[in-house]
Amino acid sequence: MAQSKDDTSTPCSSEVCDETQLSTILEGLNKSRDDEYLCDVVLVAEDKRFPVHKIVITSASEYFKIMFSTDMKEKTQEEVVLHGVTAEGLKIVLQFIYTTKTVLTSDNVHEVLVTAHHFQISKLVKCCEEFMVKEVKVDEENWENLAKIASLYDLQNLRLAVHSYLLETINKSGDGVSCFQDRLCALPLEQLELLLGSNQIEQLSELQLFHLAVRWIEHDGSRQSLASRVMENVRFVLISRADMTCHVETVDFMMADVRCRQMVADAISYLNSPLTQPLLQTDKTQVRASQTMQDILVIGGARNGAARNTVYRLSEGKSDTWHVGPGLPQQYAVSHHGVAAIDNFVYIVGGQTRTDPTGLSTTNRVVRYDPRTNTWIEVASLLQARACFATSVLDGCIYVIGGGNSAEILNSVERYDPKANIWSFVTSLLQPLYAHASAVLDNKLYVSGGARDGRFLKDVWVYDQLADRWQRSRNMNYRRGWHGMAAMQDRLLVMGGKTNENEQYPNMRLGFHTIPHIVESFDPARNEWSIMKRPLIHTQCEAGAVVTDCGIFLVGGYSWQSQEPMKTVQVYRPDENTWWYYKSLPEPLQGVAACAVTLPS
Repeated sequence: MAQSKDDTSTPCSSEVCDETQLSTILEGLNKSRDDEYLCDVVLVAEDKRFPVHKIVITSASEYFKIMFSTDMKEKTQEEVVLHGVTAEGLKIVLQFIYTTKTVLTSDNVHEVLVTAHHFQISKLVKCCEEFMVKEVKVDEENWENLAKIASLYDLQNLRLAVHSYLLETINKSGDGVSCFQDRLCALPLEQLELLLGSNQIEQLSELQLFHLAVRWIEHDGSRQSLASRVMENVRFVLISRADMTCHVETVDFMMADVRCRQMVADAISYLNSPLTQPLLQTDKTQVRASQTMQDILVIGGARNGAARNTVYRLSEGKSDTWHVGPGLPQQYAVSHHGVAAIDNFVYIVGGQTRTDPTGLSTTNRVVRYDPRTNTWIEVASLLQARACFATSVLDGCIYVIGGGNSAEILNSVERYDPKANIWSFVTSLLQPLYAHASAVLDNKLYVSGGARDGRFLKDVWVYDQLADRWQRSRNMNYRRGWHGMAAMQDRLLVMGGKTNENEQYPNMRLGFHTIPHIVESFDPARNEWSIMKRPLIHTQCEAGAVVTDCGIFLVGGYSWQSQEPMKTVQVYRPDENTWWYYKSLPEPLQGVAACAVTLPS
């Protein structure tokens, strides 16, 4: 039927594709090569001739593209003699170009790699690297050669495979690198940098790594110019001041090289200024570790009327066992104190040096713990001695709120600035308070409960640091003191503690639970406290409360039922919305404090 003049419909169209066409073309080109049909140049290696098509090899190789598309003499030659490659290597490379396939073996892979790299065929170079990583096991016999190959051809994955072998060997060896440190002197620069920069070296101290670097540099006189580049990987601040003097400053090139000398000066300045170290934290100040874990530290406390200097450590998620950490020096034994962690430095604030209702043993001392070196130093003291107060960290500063001493119950609030190592007063609470708890949520500091004039309170206060002002928030449902408080998932939780024994709540069916068993949750968006469905399994007073990535831990404390310290540990799992018993502390402790830090596993 004839199309009318007014018919303006669009012609039908559809893209078609035959996926076998490409392989058909390649097969045809390869057969033409085998038959020497339409070949326009002959490549010669080791007197062996390989007829090829320029258009094919220039499409696959930048080397040949430049050779035949510029004014090089080979452009017009019928035969091109190639140097630096073997005939077998060229044969395999041409097979890959024409078929996209070849067979690699442990015997030919190096020859193919050399040829592919020479002709700048990156895809075949990658295939060779993948073969060596997967099929050639790095071992004692070949690691040096593989390291050199990785360096010569810049094969990052092969370099990483050698690195993994070296790490495993070093970490399994009780004496670190002494068994093969002479061979390490032959490491290519990039391989050495990878080793010295690794967080996974577990058997070598920083001083040993420094000695390894020195030995490598001094092994070859031409390496002196690389000294600063190599030493950039050493974490000098983790070497003791005495060892810096005896072992580092005595190395000639460390003092002669300007950058190396500056590294030494910076490290010594850091080591000589422990109070400012929290301001100077970088990757280079962190202890090397293959993994880091969020650990709970339970510090101090009291038992049988005596303050303790113990530190118990739990790597939650790795082990359910409490380990005894490096304790406080005996003169710093304390209970009913505060603990705060800032940038993995732990501050132990105030407290009592013995269980003392009169407050005569209350201290204003503040001690800082460095988990990297297990060292304790005194920092600026509180302006007022105090115990039984609340402690929180807000915007990088430590706040201590209220508490008491031998003279009075306090409403004063102090703030510690670790940058300046100074305590200063901020606006006081509107009433004196002790046995209360605090937590930070949405950059606001909340204080709950506590006691005044012998009576526990349900009051909640909130501090606005920008305005330096306290104001009332919504009261809790129940009075309590000596309790725990924590922020989690946009809520505040209060748990445990003690309430007035004669307090009656006729509208609340508590069953066998006392008020401190009840866990309350505060939603600031709704300005509302609610009772959580899951109470504590066992009430704990004077316990340490700490939040981790996995939940809230309530550790130790005092039992008003048995009138004895406790070693109970309970944990709240938000994903399960319930409390569980956890592995108990090694000993019962009341008036403990706890915090979470990230430490080498």
